[in-house]
Amino acid sequence: TVLIQSASFGTSIADALRVFSSEMRDKRVMRAEEKANTLPTKMTLATMMLTVPPLLIILIGPSVYQVYVTLKDISF
Repeated sequence: TVLIQSASFGTSIADALRVFSSEMRDKRVMRAEEKANTLPTKMTLATMMLTVPPLLIILIGPSVYQVYVTLKDISF
């Protein structure tokens, strides 16, 4: 379409292609930036899923074990 328009309007094909390539480059950069902007959210979710369960085990595990031992000693 760029070539057809430049031929029908009598403008320079080289200029039209330069403008078109510049616009396409800008669109490609915009798409890359949009994808890059969604990454922190995805990384946060993955980090939470991989770090919270082990952290809970480390923090709550000893208390749960102590409650188990105490209840075992009280056995009726």
